[in-house]
Amino acid sequence: MMKVAISRLGFSVARRPYSRVEGFFGLKSLEVNTVLDIGANRGQFARIILTVFPEAQLYCFEPLPQVFEQLQQWAGEQARVQAMNVALGDECGSVDMFMHSNFTPSSSLLATTRALEETYPQVKEHRPQPVELRRLDDIASELALVPPILAKLDVQGYEDRVIRGGLETLERCAACIVETSIEGFYENQASFHDIYLLLSEAGFQYAGNLEQTYGADGRVLSLDAVFRRREEG
Repeated sequence: MMKVAISRLGFSVARRPYSRVEGFFGLKSLEVNTVLDIGANRGQFARIILTVFPEAQLYCFEPLPQVFEQLQQWAGEQARVQAMNVALGDECGSVDMFMHSNFTPSSSLLATTRALEETYPQVKEHRPQPVELRRLDDIASELALVPPILAKLDVQGYEDRVIRGGLETLERCAACIVETSIEGFYENQASFHDIYLLLSEAGFQYAGNLEQTYGADGRVLSLDAVFRRREEG
């Protein structure tokens, strides 16, 4: 995720920290037992969510080997965190990821656009990194997923592929947090509308945003959208 910390590099972006959202948008009441942290990077979100659900089992997915080493070092010190060095999508195989060496959270399976490079110049420098790609539904069968389950997706434009490859698993989730770009930051990226339709069909309803990133002119660049399981009746 592109955090407030980017401001120290001289860029005009702003976010509202998770800790300031009272009740975590009602998610705290779910008493979550399992968290799927998809696009975990070094475990920034995982550290936060453990303060909200300290008894939950976390499964963190991070494809970049260099970043995964840092994630694994932290996860190995935790009682209920398992880290997996894999990317998630709607197919399986080995693919090249665009690794942004100067800011790894913006790395993606999709190429960046000029809009992203103009907004965050540090992402211009990137190189291909081979990673393993799997489907969430295939991996989930190997995990002990105890409900209620919370899924978080931070995959830089690849959200629709992750959702399609994990529909059976996501249909077991009580809520999803999905970071999505409003600006066209990645080639062939999923739009918020795409994500909304996919999750709506999977039984979720949009419940608001945990955070939003703003450009210098006040435009919303990206957001962390909350989707909760639609109540029947």
